[in-house]
Amino acid sequence: MEWKILEYLAEHPYTRQRYIASACHTWLCNEHFLNALHNLYKGGFVDCDYHHDSAQMEFYNLWYLTDKGKCAIMNTENKERN
Repeated sequence: MEWKILEYLAEHPYTRQRYIASACHTWLCNEHFLNALHNLYKGGFVDCDYHHDSAQMEFYNLWYLTDKGKCAIMNTENKERN
């Protein structure tokens, strides 16, 4: 599931967690999804910015790839080409 998350964030930076979960075909509160996202965060592959939308009265995180996450994606793409 970690690779699905990384691939999705490579194409959709600064994305809400609910959309990442949807792209992984799982529920937002799925234990495997949350563990995968947490492991990527702890490993330094992804990070998030806290965001609030005062018009909608919503508070959420916007997730994105760090430089380490971008390198992991690029290395995988380079291996697939060779």
